[in-house]
Amino acid sequence: MRVMFRFRGMGLRHHSARFGRTRYQGPDGTASLTMSELAFLKSLSGAKRNEQARHPGLSQMRDYLSVSKAGMSQMLGGLEQKGFVTREIDPENRRRILVHLTPLGEELLTSHHRDLDRRLDEVVSRLGEEDTRELIRLIDKLAVTLEDMQNEAERKDASGKDRTR
Repeated sequence: MRVMFRFRGMGLRHHSARFGRTRYQGPDGTASLTMSELAFLKSLSGAKRNEQARHPGLSQMRDYLSVSKAGMSQMLGGLEQKGFVTREIDPENRRRILVHLTPLGEELLTSHHRDLDRRLDEVVSRLGEEDTRELIRLIDKLAVTLEDMQNEAERKDASGKDRTR
């Protein structure tokens, strides 16, 4: 169904993981991850696929995931212990830690994407094509509205900063 491709292409695969779940349980039952851990693994996977993208810094990831420095350290330790990531000191900047996705981590993400695809297929099946198209239209409209609001807030902040100089 063509609608399904549009639905998946909107990034809803990422957001659908959050509908009704606070943890992701791997299909084999051995991997139990929080949504923050899963989002972190996905960001590492995205950086790996886009070789020209700079490796995400841990401080950027802390901000993105809204976790403290201690929380990030604990999360990394758990992911490393489960075998999903490895850590190493950046040879170009010894103050920086590089985190890499392991083959086991990649396998987990592949399994997760298959699971989400199955769940999205079920959603589309239950909603039907017409309602799915309407949902996509409304989500597109919401995304544009939120982006406009963000841009307006940034312009307002910038104009306020200019007045104080």
